[in-house]
Amino acid sequence: MKKIETNSGYEYTRLFDVGKDKDELKYAAVGIDEDDNFILHISAENRKDFSGSDEYFIIDDKEYLSYLDRARKNRLVSWLRYKRLLKKAGSPKATGGTAVSFEKITLRISGMRYCEEYEIVMMNDAAELTRYSIRWAQHEEQRMPESNVRCSVNQILDLLNQCRVLSWDGFVGAHPKGVSDGIMFSLTGVINEKKIIAHGSQNFPKHYREFTDGLRRLLD
Repeated sequence: MKKIETNSGYEYTRLFDVGKDKDELKYAAVGIDEDDNFILHISAENRKDFSGSDEYFIIDDKEYLSYLDRARKNRLVSWLRYKRLLKKAGSPKATGGTAVSFEKITLRISGMRYCEEYEIVMMNDAAELTRYSIRWAQHEEQRMPESNVRCSVNQILDLLNQCRVLSWDGFVGAHPKGVSDGIMFSLTGVINEKKIIAHGSQNFPKHYREFTDGLRRLLD
C-alpha cells in the first residue's frame, strides 16, 4: 500500500465502514484512477463529498477486489457499477477467468473498401492463424487466404489473456453519433469450451487494438 498526496478523478464505490482507528470511525471507498491505479480512499467522516480527514492509497488488485466485494455485499455499489469496476480491473469475476483452451476464433474486420478475417484454429499441439481477404464475385462471398502461420498454443493463449478477450463476450459497440463511416468488427469463438460473441461499429472493447496488432505480428 502506497500513500499518495493527491488524487485524480476516478470512479468509485460509496463510502463504507472499515472500523475504528484510534477510536475514530473510518470509512472507505475504492476505485480506479485515470492511470489505472487501484485507489483506496479513507475518510474519517461518512460524507458523500468525502470531506474531513481524507487519505489516498494505491493498493494492489487483491486488496481492491476485497474492498469492492465488501462494498457490494453491503449494497453500497450498484450492480452495474460493480461489474464496470470489475471489468476495469480485469478481474476473473468479470472476464470469466484465464483462457486455458480454445477451439476456433474468427475476427472479421471491414471498412468502406475492404473486408478481412483472422481465423485461429487449434491443430492438435499447435495453433494455425490465417488471414483471409474477403471478396465478392457473382454475388457470392469468397475467402482468399493472404497469409498463414503455425504457432504455439501458448502464444495464442498469452495474446488472449494479455488482451482480456474473454471480457469481450457480449460486447455490443454502437456506432458513435455524428460519425459517418468507420470500421466494423465481429468476433466469434470458443474459449474454455464456452462460445463468446462480440461486435461493434467504430466502437471497440478494451485492448482491441493490442489484439489485432498481436495477430499481425504473428503473421509477419
